[in-house]
Amino acid sequence: MQKRIKRRVTAREQTFFAVCQPGVKNLCLKELSDLGINPGGIRVKKGGIEFSGKVSDCYRANLHLRSPSRILMRICRFRAETFAEFEKKAGKVDWDLYVSSNATVEYTVSCAKSRLYHTGAVEERLSRVVSAKAGRERRTAGDQAGAPSAGLHVRAEKDRFEISIDSSGDLLFKRGIKEDVGKAPIRENLAGAVLSWAGFGCDDLLADPMCGSGTFSMEAAMIKKRIPPGYFRRFAFEDWPCFSGAQFAHMKKKAREEIVSASEKSIFAFDIDETVLAPFGDNISRFGFEDVIHVKKKDFFTLTCVDFNCKKGVIVINPPYGKRIRAKNETGSFFMEIGNKLKKDFSGWRAGVVVPDKSAAASLALNGRLTRFFHGGLDVFAVTGKV
Repeated sequence: MQKRIKRRVTAREQTFFAVCQPGVKNLCLKELSDLGINPGGIRVKKGGIEFSGKVSDCYRANLHLRSPSRILMRICRFRAETFAEFEKKAGKVDWDLYVSSNATVEYTVSCAKSRLYHTGAVEERLSRVVSAKAGRERRTAGDQAGAPSAGLHVRAEKDRFEISIDSSGDLLFKRGIKEDVGKAPIRENLAGAVLSWAGFGCDDLLADPMCGSGTFSMEAAMIKKRIPPGYFRRFAFEDWPCFSGAQFAHMKKKAREEIVSASEKSIFAFDIDETVLAPFGDNISRFGFEDVIHVKKKDFFTLTCVDFNCKKGVIVINPPYGKRIRAKNETGSFFMEIGNKLKKDFSGWRAGVVVPDKSAAASLALNGRLTRFFHGGLDVFAVTGKV
């Protein structure tokens, strides 16, 4: 079995797909290039970035990439117009190389413009094939607590099928550092994108004046301390039959050796809601960010340069909007107030402000770059530039 896995999976170059939300593909492309993963094998595709590499490169991508939602490994592609043809071609795959015999399998199926359009029927056929080929009983999510898991993604378009296995598990924005905070206003991968668009780097001071549960601050702390975004969590590939625990442990050991301590606090987080600051403070202590993050209850509109040791840096804000503002006509005036405050007390800073629409961006009046991205079921924008 191990010889087959090495010959067919780990020794071969595989094709992977980093799923990206609209707006962050270019950032993901840069991250992959910076990691040095087969530069000639990186391709921009609809919905994300496709790249080639060894399974160990998949480990590295999950551990180090900050922007994508998940990373898939392609298993097979084929054309099928009938269920019999689908089962025959899917049955040619040695599924025991990818799915453990005791694994719980979840299926995600999408079909567009194909004769086989019934997603449930496609899942049923694939489940039957995988169960037979992997030498396993057919299980679905929740059948066995603590069992290995596998996520198979099927995409059909115009009778062409592509089957992939999920290497990430939980979406990659889940860094494993948020506990007891409820739903965060902005996902970590998007917070990282806004920080990048605003030009934030390891040596910059950061102001996070509407911090909420601290997503921007925690993400910035990991950047400053050179902690990989996936360092504190586990991944689906750890349940793969080909997984090398020793190889991944060595990879994390090398990453741990790169982590640095801060000589002074350079991330300043504020909020007027005391109820969110206590759990945020607990998470700071739990993951060792006390050396770099300063947290205080304070209103953004009362901040002055003294609150930042009279230094300039990067300020990022995810203000309340939509349902969090009582009346729609209040949005414009609120963002105008934010813009005026920034120009009055943060002149010369680099800024990143999340806004719900172009009208709010106009009210902000920062004349920065406008980047559209998808968050919380809405198309929103990040305004980034120098104040």
